[in-house]
Amino acid sequence: MSAIKKLLGQTAVYGLSSILGRMANYLLLTPLFARVFSVEQFGVITNTYSWVAMMIIFFTYGLETGFFRYATAHEDRKDEVFSTAFISVLGSSILLVGAILYFAQDIAVAMKYPQHKEFIVYLGIIVGIDALTAIPFAGLRMKEKAKKFAFIRLFSLGINIALNFFFYVICPYLTNEYNFPWLNKIIYSVYTPHIGVRYVFIANLVASLVTFVLLLPEMLKHKWKFDIPLWKKLIPYSAPMLFVGLAGAVNQHFDKLVTNYLLPEKIALKEIGIYGAIFKLSIMITLFIQAYQYAAEPFFFKKSKDIDAKKTFADIAKYFTLITCIGFLGIMLSAELLMTVLLKRPEYKEGLTILPLIMMGAIFYGIYYSLSNWYKLSNKTYFGGLISALGSIVTLVGNFMLIPVFEKIAPGKGYIGCAITNFSCYLVMVIISYFLGQKYYPIDYPVKRILFYLGLACALVVFDMLVSIHFTPLLRYSLGFTLFLGYVGMAYVLEKPKKVIP
Repeated sequence: MSAIKKLLGQTAVYGLSSILGRMANYLLLTPLFARVFSVEQFGVITNTYSWVAMMIIFFTYGLETGFFRYATAHEDRKDEVFSTAFISVLGSSILLVGAILYFAQDIAVAMKYPQHKEFIVYLGIIVGIDALTAIPFAGLRMKEKAKKFAFIRLFSLGINIALNFFFYVICPYLTNEYNFPWLNKIIYSVYTPHIGVRYVFIANLVASLVTFVLLLPEMLKHKWKFDIPLWKKLIPYSAPMLFVGLAGAVNQHFDKLVTNYLLPEKIALKEIGIYGAIFKLSIMITLFIQAYQYAAEPFFFKKSKDIDAKKTFADIAKYFTLITCIGFLGIMLSAELLMTVLLKRPEYKEGLTILPLIMMGAIFYGIYYSLSNWYKLSNKTYFGGLISALGSIVTLVGNFMLIPVFEKIAPGKGYIGCAITNFSCYLVMVIISYFLGQKYYPIDYPVKRILFYLGLACALVVFDMLVSIHFTPLLRYSLGFTLFLGYVGMAYVLEKPKKVIP
């Protein structure tokens, strides 16, 4: 239990930085963008950042996981592992960014933004810088420097948020309300009103540069040496993780990308905007999963040497499921309130029907991540690539089939097909990973308890939707709060430590 508490403690620190930062981002930037941009422009932002998530996988090609594996296995050579991995990413990033800048116009045409080559230039540089920070961030996680990791992440997010408000609120307000020539001269030296969406990317670029500068001491403290024999071991181990990461990015973002091609452009961008906005309502779940990932990967490698490792991994899977189910209930039972506060445009409300599927998909993704330690610890990372590839097949086939189908059944709601596909993909990956793991690295997971927590959470949400449909808002929220407390109380009774009678 002490090991689990340690993991939870580190997850809490990582999570605090992610939750504070991303919640500030969400609570401040999402309403700002909803006010400043049209639903279609929101779709452009969602679409382009989906491409960023795909690109970063190519830039890092699984070397973070390779770094954890070999830094743990060769503790006396951590500096060499770090510098070899970092130099590898540095060299490949220079080549990839160069290629993106050279073909920027062609890429912009392929993405259906032929008039906005600069989007591609900004995004290419952002991804290149973010890739260079991946190994230094992994080094902080390896050293369990969660507080430093959290500070840098928070500071960077703060810069990003501040710049967005500067460009979209402060500058327009000062130039429109006061219109002093001397003040306008200062403002217009850094601000151009017609730039519009581009300031989102400029703010991100500046924040990425700040992150890089803050991580420079971490990069420079290591002895720089590119160990070719070590690199030849790192690449075969890490390469399958490229496919794992790429497939994961496909599973998470392909639906937003392909919608832009399966539907007419104007309709597609509106639906991507709605789908992306609803995705953001599941932010507490996704942030917890992200924080858990930051803490869990180095933890699993270190813990694997202990005698009770498998028992610990089984308990982690159970508690992870319970915590995310509590988050699922909390968000679903207050979804309308969250929608009213955060997304004021009425167009977004119609997308609430897909929220349960999106959040359950996120939970199953997290469960899959908990189960995936078996192929990393048994050096069978190629299985990770295989499982993720199968998940990608589900994603590709499901989206191509279901988006047009639901667009015909319910015009303007083709994104329902996206949500069903997203959930199905992670469900399939969990099932396959579980059975393969039991064959190659058997762990006695409390499957019945995990399924009970998942099933009960879903049943309570369905019950609330059916019963409270004609209630007043006060009665609806009262019922939701009662159901939430009942679930948490039940979980406490089931999971509290049992007293041993002498």
